[in-house]
Amino acid sequence: MLISIITINYNNEKGLAKTINSVVSQTFHDYEYIIVDGGSTDDSTNIIKSYSDHISYWVSEKDNGIYNAMNKGTQQAKGDYILYLNSGDCLYDTNTLNLISQHTGNDIILGWRKTDKGIIETFNKNITALSLFENGFFHQSAYIKRTLALQYPYNEQRKIVSDWQFFFQTIILKYCSYTIIEHPLCIYDTTGISCTDTHTAYIEKGEILKELLPERIYVDYLRFMRIDSPILKLIPEFYKYTNLHKIIYNIDLTILKVHKFVRKITRR
Repeated sequence: MLISIITINYNNEKGLAKTINSVVSQTFHDYEYIIVDGGSTDDSTNIIKSYSDHISYWVSEKDNGIYNAMNKGTQQAKGDYILYLNSGDCLYDTNTLNLISQHTGNDIILGWRKTDKGIIETFNKNITALSLFENGFFHQSAYIKRTLALQYPYNEQRKIVSDWQFFFQTIILKYCSYTIIEHPLCIYDTTGISCTDTHTAYIEKGEILKELLPERIYVDYLRFMRIDSPILKLIPEFYKYTNLHKIIYNIDLTILKVHKFVRKITRR
């Protein structure tokens, strides 16, 4: 089994060196390493060249953003599975790829991650649309069949959550098979944009749901989800960016409030 590891980078020489070291130190060697650099002006390209014996393909040129760079890497991949391990992120330990090689077969292999602050982050094993909205998977610890990644390329119009859209489309809407490894598979760099701009992430998730779900299912999804769901944080902002009439929001919000009130008085 061949694993394609794709690292994208832009002016992050220190993070890039850390990521590369975590890859080349693996005890499992049946992998190819692809680096897509966005035309860095720091020492990134020299670092890449110094590891050229371990790199199957690399390029340094201007791109159209994170997901454009990731898609470019996918086009170069030849492996059975693809891992997107961006600069600053690291494989958890030297045995990570060997562990992955023992769990192949399903469309997607998922695992936990450890932040660079030492916190181990998990997710709900009972995967539903709501659980995925609240606690998405981590692309740094997700191994995806190359054929599936080519079939559902990342949406390059999104700023933050195209990887979340991929999982929603494949696991929720297309019932793709998956394996969950209850162990950290990466060490995650928390300085990335997905951690620092959670507001935009919520907005984009709401927009994606509106695009992918039939209208009646989408409205019901808003209406019947848990009262304390984080999606309620995005609804007022989301409706500012759409042409939907505000009355839809007001009706949905009223129903939610009534439902909460009924639950409260019936528990007395």
